[in-house]
Amino acid sequence: TLPAGASTSLGAAEDWNAMIFNNLNASSDTEGALAVGGNMTTSGGYSVGKKAGFGPSLPDSDGAKDSLVVGGNLNASNGYTDVFGGNVRVGGTVTGGVGVNPPHITNNQVYANVGAGNVGIDFVAAKADLVARSTAWSQLAQTGSVYHNNEANPYIPWNPYNPPNEIALGGTGDLVVFNLIGDALDQVNRHFFVDPGATVLVNVSGTDIDITGWSWYVNGNGNLQTFANEANIIFDFYEALTLDLNNTTLPGSVLAPNAHLTITGGGINGQTIANSATQIGGGQFNNYSFGGSLPPTGGSGSGTGGATPAVPSPAAVWGGLGLIGSMLLRRRRRG
Repeated sequence: TLPAGASTSLGAAEDWNAMIFNNLNASSDTEGALAVGGNMTTSGGYSVGKKAGFGPSLPDSDGAKDSLVVGGNLNASNGYTDVFGGNVRVGGTVTGGVGVNPPHITNNQVYANVGAGNVGIDFVAAKADLVARSTAWSQLAQTGSVYHNNEANPYIPWNPYNPPNEIALGGTGDLVVFNLIGDALDQVNRHFFVDPGATVLVNVSGTDIDITGWSWYVNGNGNLQTFANEANIIFDFYEALTLDLNNTTLPGSVLAPNAHLTITGGGINGQTIANSATQIGGGQFNNYSFGGSLPPTGGSGSGTGGATPAVPSPAAVWGGLGLIGSMLLRRRRRG
């Protein structure tokens, strides 16, 4: 059972398919709304808000919403960038071809040079909040069971022909937590066995993470477009400084607020939160929103279930130490 106040919220990133706090070097696409805190450079043609793989396209907001926000500069000189569903809002300059679609029908606009403070997102505050959430969720105790390398387990019948580098993660309840070390997901096959509708939190330790290969299964289903629990799975790479996804499509959202994310082929079927990112060889941000329910963390923003505790000032700390010292001195004198 989830704690009171459990929330689906990912703070300031809640309404964004991908939120990158610093720079994004982009090819391929983001199928939902995209927020970039630093500079964004596209190559070979890029699209935002339009289905190209798994997730749905953005509905047209007729200028009421932003589909692409860039705090720094947007450089599309190496290929046209098409944006669907809403406005483009850029703090700095726009170079190259950037357009909103469908042209001449919608009120969506391209707004450039508005200033980094006027794009509608405080990326510094958003990162601090999501780092706090990531850290808090990483400290939850594991509730599921993890089976490695074809060892006997209640989910997959053993046979000598099963691949040796396989991992099975299983558990019951509304919230299932797995705590893994960095290379645990770099396997031929990865299996989740959880109750339908359960929230799945996968905490992954390690500063440099590399995940390669296509095969993911949820309750025996290997079709990435029909996972029943895909929207409720989130991978929390709470220590990662680099996260490399090579020819794999993760079935869930990614929280890696301190990492440089590199996607080479494949993509992420969920929301993506990273410090900076590079998309190579068709790597995509696919438009699935996180729909799980996680415990409140006490961070700022909506749905946290609490407020950030006040940090005492240095003067207050030293004053308290002085008071303790005087009390100890009095006790000694009395003795």
